[in-house]
Amino acid sequence: MNDEKSAIIISMLEELITQTKRAGQSQNNLARPDELTAQMQQAVVRTDTLAARLESLIGELKQPTMTERRYTLNLESKPVWFFALSSVIAVSVLSAALYVARQPDYDRIDNDLKYRYIKMKGEATPQQIAELEDMFELHRDNTRIRELHRIVTEYEHTLRTKIALEEQTRLKQQEVELLDDKFRTLQKNH
Repeated sequence: MNDEKSAIIISMLEELITQTKRAGQSQNNLARPDELTAQMQQAVVRTDTLAARLESLIGELKQPTMTERRYTLNLESKPVWFFALSSVIAVSVLSAALYVARQPDYDRIDNDLKYRYIKMKGEATPQQIAELEDMFELHRDNTRIRELHRIVTEYEHTLRTKIALEEQTRLKQQEVELLDDKFRTLQKNH
């Protein structure tokens, strides 16, 4: 549509140019003023009509043209149905797998706590193991489990602190022994 308007404008401009050239050639012929006047009036009238048409075409060109695109999804064909259905199934399966993967492994956490408790006690009798299994598996008691977790954590913290202090004491003892040896050697030399 724009190409057609551009072609019309170009042809109108070419016509104006040729009329202007004719008017320039006819001005050289001053012997016939009546003919010259008539030609000039015709040229002015043609120029005015061409200018009016040119202005209307330019106004049309300045108006925005709207291009409308529509996309449709036709669910009547089998490949589209297959693709849509397989996409929904794949997203569902992957979402479920992600949910399962993000869940903590409670069996592993429970076994870890049982092991830490037995390690804290030093040994486990069959009766203690049966009691733990009852607390964790058969008659799960979350209150007792939280209490057991608190006790084990407190024990481990206390044990780590005790080991750190014993290590500091041992290092201080070694340092005292080294200083005593140095002191004795200095006394003997002087």
